[in-house]
Amino acid sequence: MSGKTGYPGRRATLFGGAVTALSLAAGCANTTTASSLHNGRYHFTMPAGQKLDDLLARLGTALGGPARLEKVVDLGKPSIDAENIVTVQAPTLSTADARNRAEQISQDLGLADFEADIEVKYEELPTGICLPVRETPLRADTDSSEGIDAPNDLAWSLRSMNVRQAWALSRRMGRKEYGEGVVIGHIDTGVTDHVELEGAMLLERSRNFVEEGRPAIDSLVHEAGHRYLIQPGHGTSTASVIVSRGEIGDRPTDPKICHGTIGPGRITGSAPKAMLLPVRAIHFTATSDLLRIANAINFLRDEKVGVMTMAIGWPFGLKVLESSLKAAVRKDIIVLAAAGNFYPHVVFPAKYDDCIAIGAVGPDDEPWCGSPRGSQVAVCAPGDKVWRAIRSDPSDDRRLIGPRYGTSFAVSLTAGVAALWLAHHDRDRLIERLHREKPGKTLQDAFRGVLCATARRTARWSGHEAEHGKGIVDAAALLAADPLGFV
Repeated sequence: MSGKTGYPGRRATLFGGAVTALSLAAGCANTTTASSLHNGRYHFTMPAGQKLDDLLARLGTALGGPARLEKVVDLGKPSIDAENIVTVQAPTLSTADARNRAEQISQDLGLADFEADIEVKYEELPTGICLPVRETPLRADTDSSEGIDAPNDLAWSLRSMNVRQAWALSRRMGRKEYGEGVVIGHIDTGVTDHVELEGAMLLERSRNFVEEGRPAIDSLVHEAGHRYLIQPGHGTSTASVIVSRGEIGDRPTDPKICHGTIGPGRITGSAPKAMLLPVRAIHFTATSDLLRIANAINFLRDEKVGVMTMAIGWPFGLKVLESSLKAAVRKDIIVLAAAGNFYPHVVFPAKYDDCIAIGAVGPDDEPWCGSPRGSQVAVCAPGDKVWRAIRSDPSDDRRLIGPRYGTSFAVSLTAGVAALWLAHHDRDRLIERLHREKPGKTLQDAFRGVLCATARRTARWSGHEAEHGKGIVDAAALLAADPLGFV
């Protein structure tokens, strides 16, 4: 199924508050009834070589009333025509008229991603695919596994992906290991002060699209009446499984003890020498504010990161988001997104053809019950009962860890593996070889091909590739294969 499906709008009002949000978080299936309303806004990417004042005048004529500039996000570009995303306010039309008018203007004025902003209101009824999971944190002063509903091996997710063997392969071959030298762009709720993130953050280069003008620090605010519509600390958790410094130790032999990693903390990321460039763009991973995501992608593209990871998703797309994603891929950035917890449907931006969608499995290699199904899922990675850092309240101990579920952790772990691949093959040399030997292909094409071709398949996986992707991420096999052998 193509990622270019014309879903309406970008924003939604959640009816049923807690029930809806719980269904998103727990991976339940949903029955959706939708209605929509044009709010008078339009979005587009400013084309090069045109003046904004002239374009606004032409838009006003085409829209039947003044087109007032509402917002242009400053990404530090030299001029407003350098691929900035522009929002304009114009007379409100019916939903059908707004869409038709936008389509006509897109053709007449050559604005490929010009789109009406449609407020989508819908109500979801959870059908209960996943049962609630007890997620008891592991206290900072103990390693006791009592009451923990997860493997007592803190590194089980890394072992599942053969990460230790991948590190060893790079070491034997004299290559950069642990993702050294690679910058990973991380679009999420921002990060917090936690021991698992020490030495891994590029905060001085970070960006905050929620509270403009601040670094990408998660405020850890719990808003009254919005308990299920914000996720304080989510970015800290997903960041920890990517870049937390440390090593993989031996498997714990005592079932009463949680262990398996070597410090400085107790979480070890899949790329513990990569650097993370955080962007705070959301409050809640089931985000409807895709415009912020598009701006975040543009920001990270200009920062020339090697990998972008997005543990976010929404049932509806936005044209400027797809444009931003395509532009990043054309710059040879690997772009990954969580397939989502909207079982069985893959969400945007993972749904776009240019993005690599990652599903989730549990400790037994079985697909996680909330993971989406279908051919759009490229591969799966550990995403159920994954150990990660916890800091969702300012009073939380900054050493707290615990297990968690969701495709957020599957895509985050895979982003670290992508960094291992780029470090092992030397990104600059790899791009040079790619352009020489495979003209017209992108680094995204190369990585997707080898990631799928080397994915680990188990007996339980046989015959289910069409539902869950080509297998489970295998970092060692990925690094050992010809990086351009499957483009």
